[in-house]
Amino acid sequence: MTQDTQVPNTDSQNAGNHSDNDVRQRFFIEDSPVRGDVVRLSRSYASTIAQKPYPEAIKRLLGEMLTAASLLIGTVKINGHLSIQLQSSDSDSLLNWAMAECNQDGIIRALASWKGETDEQVQAWENMTHAKEAFAELGAMGQGVLFINIQPEGGEAIKASSSAAMTIWQTA
Repeated sequence: MTQDTQVPNTDSQNAGNHSDNDVRQRFFIEDSPVRGDVVRLSRSYASTIAQKPYPEAIKRLLGEMLTAASLLIGTVKINGHLSIQLQSSDSDSLLNWAMAECNQDGIIRALASWKGETDEQVQAWENMTHAKEAFAELGAMGQGVLFINIQPEGGEAIKASSSAAMTIWQTA
């Protein structure tokens, strides 16, 4: 097996503690069509969820989005940025939007906006523990949109958006 490892965002204080580092590792098995990427985002995920008091379901959704962005940037092999965004047009949705962005160097971030002003909204979030529950809060079919934006360095952005793509992602 052959591999190519990228370890972004390391510093001297955590260099000895490998489990705190982010790793994106490409691999393939010689004489086989099997190839892929392995991603561990310990530091980036911890940094993301420490930014705000995210409900558990949103923390998990952001973790999945961070992972997806990191895997996709490795797949498209561009020098630039890739972002994944979820947005709701449903005024009753508890999740307004969520986004994750990654560049070719593995620098990654994620954010989300949600409704949690009323006791009822706070209680609803406390009852959710899975990413798919936060995802479902985007609203009824056709009211949530998935955007994928690829911005090559010095080039024009490639944008794709589709509520159909979001439906496929949700059911997968």
